[in-house]
Amino acid sequence: MTEPAPPGKRRGKPAVSVSRINVLGIAAIVIAASLIGVHNLHHDNSPNQILNVSYDPTRELYAAIDKTFVDEFRRKTGVTVEVKQSHGGSGRQGG
Repeated sequence: MTEPAPPGKRRGKPAVSVSRINVLGIAAIVIAASLIGVHNLHHDNSPNQILNVSYDPTRELYAAIDKTFVDEFRRKTGVTVEVKQSHGGSGRQGG
């Protein structure tokens, strides 16, 4: 004759129970990771772009910094980036 299971332990059931919502969550993560991987494998020839947004008085400063950054980044990584600028006045400067 077998002994009864100690309190808190069940016989015949798995030690870990996984709910449907957990299975769906894991499936969603796997699908998302797969899609990201496929997307990252796709190579396009469009330039890498950065948009530098700041107030108008810093336009000349950032033009010099951006040029230095582009040259230094290309030298260190071999990747060419293009920095676009967008500048506007602040409320204090405009009024």
